[in-house]
Amino acid sequence: MQIFLGLLFAAVIAAVAYRARALDVSGAVAAWVVGTVTFGLGGWPFALPLLTFFTSSTLLSRWRRHSKEALGFEKGGRRDSGQVLANGGIATLCVLTYAFLPSTISHHAYAMYLAAFAAANADTWATEIGAAVGGVPVSIVTFRRVPVGMSGGVSLTGTLGLVAGALVIAVYSLIFHPSTVLGAMPAALGGMSFWHP
Repeated sequence: MQIFLGLLFAAVIAAVAYRARALDVSGAVAAWVVGTVTFGLGGWPFALPLLTFFTSSTLLSRWRRHSKEALGFEKGGRRDSGQVLANGGIATLCVLTYAFLPSTISHHAYAMYLAAFAAANADTWATEIGAAVGGVPVSIVTFRRVPVGMSGGVSLTGTLGLVAGALVIAVYSLIFHPSTVLGAMPAALGGMSFWHP
């Protein structure tokens, strides 16, 4: 029954995302597969972080779009299957680990799942907020000023976006595994392990 609900739930989300021009055809199919596995095998504890990532990244990519275009930086547009799998592929493997492998291996699958989406969310929030709000980005290698949106460039606003993006996903550890505050640490640190603009 859960798998059937996952199929329906993922199909609705993928269709809405396609209609909203957030995904192309291949992206919608990939999102349907990822969503089916995630909700069908993991339930709401796994589905909610995925929805949080997808919704927030879609909204942020459209926030101040004209300002980003004026700067020559625009990461928005329809996402394809490659982008969907780049952001959700590792997390989907964590769901499969949780569902099918022995508990001695799958015990930490949820923390790894959250860390994967925390990293994806942190990267997106850092890039989109850094580009939208502005600031003075510098190269993480040379510490010299670089254009907004350039790979390897970091700024204060982007770094704050990175931390916020990771923490938003890490909070789910406290919601679904509230036995210890330290439960959110692996996800938060996993998300912050990439420093972007």
